[in-house]
Amino acid sequence: MAYLGLLYLIGIKKSHHANVKDIFPSYGTRIEIASHAVMSYKRFLFITRCLIFDDKNTRVERRKVNILAAIREFFQAFVNNCKLSFNLSEYTTIDEMLHPFRGRCSFIQYIPSKPAKYGVKMFALCDAKSFYTSNLEIYCGKQPDGPFSASNTPTDIVKRLVTPIENTNRNLTIDNWYTSVPLADNLLMKRITVSDTMKKNKAEIPKEFLPGKNRVVGSTLFGFQKEKIMLYYVPRKNKSVILLSTLHDDDEMDHDTRKPQVILDYNET
Repeated sequence: MAYLGLLYLIGIKKSHHANVKDIFPSYGTRIEIASHAVMSYKRFLFITRCLIFDDKNTRVERRKVNILAAIREFFQAFVNNCKLSFNLSEYTTIDEMLHPFRGRCSFIQYIPSKPAKYGVKMFALCDAKSFYTSNLEIYCGKQPDGPFSASNTPTDIVKRLVTPIENTNRNLTIDNWYTSVPLADNLLMKRITVSDTMKKNKAEIPKEFLPGKNRVVGSTLFGFQKEKIMLYYVPRKNKSVILLSTLHDDDEMDHDTRKPQVILDYNET
C-alpha cells in the first residue's frame, strides 16, 4: 500500500518522468516522504522489478482468448473501483487518450497528433466538470474469438462505456469520430442526451447543411426534428461546423458572443 501511495505522490508532484535517483536523493530537492517515511531507493526498485499482476504459469493459455491476460484482472478491479467511488455530474464526456509507453507490447499505437506519439490507447468516460475518470477500455485490436471478443466500432465503444450512466438523465459530449444519428437515438432510449459535432460526410446530414462558398461568417442554420436538433455554424472564413444535440430544443443565441447556445454548451462540456 505504501508503494502504491508513493506512485500516486510521484504523479501529483509531476515526477513520473524523473530518474528514480532524483526522487530519493540525499540533498534537499527530494520528495521528503519518499525516503523518510515510506521506503528506501533500493526497496522501491526491488518492488518495481518484481511487480506482477497475475500468474505467469497460466498466462500463455489465457492469452489465446484474451490479449490483455497479463493485466485483465487488475485493470478490471481498478475500473470497478472507479465506478463505485464517485457519482458523476450531469455532464459527461467520452474521448480517447494515449498513455505513453514504448516497451514490448503487441497493441501499441502510433498517433502523431498526440504529445506522446507512442503508447497504449484507451477510451474513457469522464466527468466533464471534475474530469474524474469513471470507465475505461483499453484498445488492443481484434481479440480472439471468445468471451472477450468485442466490436471496436465507435458506436459500440460508446454503448459499452455509458453502461454506468444508463437511465440517469445525464448528458454525453462526444466528438465527430463517434457521432451518428442512430447512436443519438439509441442513447435517448437509455435516457442519455448527447451534444456532439458531426463529420460532414454523414449520410443523415441534409444537403442544406453541407458547406458552401457563399456561407457568411457567423451565419447559423438550425434544423429541428422530434427530440433532436442539427446546427450548421460558420465561425470564420472557410471553416464550418455541424453539431447534433438531443439536449437542446430551441435556437437560442448568446447575446454577448452571438454564438448559438448549443456550441457554447458543447465547448463547456
